[in-house]
Amino acid sequence: MEAADSLFAQMPYTEIAITTIADKLIWSRANLYKYVTTKEEIFLEISARPALSADEAYKLQLNVLMFAAIKIR
Repeated sequence: MEAADSLFAQMPYTEIAITTIADKLIWSRANLYKYVTTKEEIFLEISARPALSADEAYKLQLNVLMFAAIKIR
């Protein structure tokens, strides 16, 4: 989760794919799909975690807003 957490904190939601997360973990996509089915699943799990720094929380909230905007479209 820490690898995905850092990706969502550093990059816009729209630029992250399952492949991006798998590459950060140094895993294959097939291996990652054993544990999750979508990047949304990973993102929502990270969003639900407590104890973020103010900077991490701010960046995560920006991504939450982008995620919501994409779902509304």
